[in-house]
Amino acid sequence: MSTLVQRAIDISRGKTKRSTINKREAEKEKQRIKDIPLMPDEEALQRARRKKAAKRKGSRSSTVLTGDEDKLGP
Repeated sequence: MSTLVQRAIDISRGKTKRSTINKREAEKEKQRIKDIPLMPDEEALQRARRKKAAKRKGSRSSTVLTGDEDKLGP
């Protein structure tokens, strides 16, 4: 809020042109967007890890027969 007030004061006093201030703020905004690190959705990552682990676990357990599996059929 203080930047808006300062901007209004500067413009009213004629210190800086409105276009100059708008350019400066646009540059700041571009830089701020550039500085934001790209973070993938943490929950989606966890879900993917669990799915991979379940697949691995499933493939291991299917290769090991305990003796009860052959009785599952009709």
